[in-house]
Parts: sequence; C-alpha cells; structure tokens
Amino acid sequence: MVKCTFLLPLHNNNGVNFSQSKLSCLRQRVAVEFGGYTSAGENFGRYTMADGSEAVDRTETIIVCVEGDAGINKLRDMVTEFGRILGQESMYFEVSSAVVEFVDSTPKENWADPVTDLS
Repeated sequence: MVKCTFLLPLHNNNGVNFSQSKLSCLRQRVAVEFGGYTSAGENFGRYTMADGSEAVDRTETIIVCVEGDAGINKLRDMVTEFGRILGQESMYFEVSSAVVEFVDSTPKENWADPVTDLS
C-alpha cells in the first residue's frame, strides 16, 4: 500500500468556514472509497494564487493508504473533485515513497492477555 496525503481546506478563499456537514460528507466519501483515512489535525499556511494574491489557509491533513497506481489516480481524481466542490484554485496532494503495512494484531491462540500482562 502507498501512503498519500492531501490537505482539506476548512474555509473558502474569503475566510468563510465550510459547513461541518459538507466536510463530513467529503471525509465520508474517502472512507467509503478507500476503507478509511487518518486525520492528522489542522494546519495553517499561505498560498500564492495564480493572480499573485496570497491566500491564508486553514486545512486538515488527511492521510489515505491506497493500492498502487490505480489507487493513487483514483484518490487524485477525488481530491481534484473536492477542489472543484470547494472552489479551490488547486489542492495539495502528496504521494509518499513509504510502504504501508497493516499489521494483524488480533489475538492468537496461546497469546497472553495484554491487559493483565501490563499490570
């Protein structure tokens, strides 16, 4: 799996917050399409627009693990669509060289109870 990150804008270019229901809907689309995501919190930044003006951004970092090039392209297309929905000039999208693995941590036969072993 490949780790991808994008920044979800929390307000428009005039500083007006997007509704929580709209942002929740976008997050839900990611969760349904890719089986989940991680919110790495809010960020503050600046961006120079194509016309030279500067936008101040508050964003949420969203991390998504995808399967190969097809997953990367599907997520990129989704982020592009989110940008259009939110009226953005562009959207930050990063593809990491990290290889992601979900480690099976379900109890196995003869495993000790981790709660009692930690006391």
